[in-house]
Order: sequence, then C-alpha cells, then structure tokens
Amino acid sequence: MPLYPSSAVDAQAAARYAGVQADTVRQWRRRGLIAPCGGTQRRPLYRLDAIDHVLETRR
Repeated sequence: MPLYPSSAVDAQAAARYAGVQADTVRQWRRRGLIAPCGGTQRRPLYRLDAIDHVLETRR
C-alpha cells in the first residue's frame, strides 16, 4: 500500500518510487498500463496507487 495513495507525481518521481527508469514509466503509459491523472501533455502526472498496481501485476 502506498504511503500517499492519492499523490500525483511526474514520470521522474514515479520512476524513482518504482525503482525503474523514467522511460519505463513512459512505456507503461504507451502500453495503456497507467493513465495520467493530470498535469500537461508534455509533463503528465501519475497517481502512485496506479504505479503500485502496475508493480503488483508485474510480479
């Protein structure tokens, strides 16, 4: 369970949180595994609970 389930972060912060590269987070978006919850088109924001869900399903 995430520390802050409703927190929204950019791809860099999401990558640090997940222990992956920022490009991996961007690939998850292109593959439809996560969707932005805000931000801009150039700098979308992602929910940490969505990142947790991807990590749980990939294990």
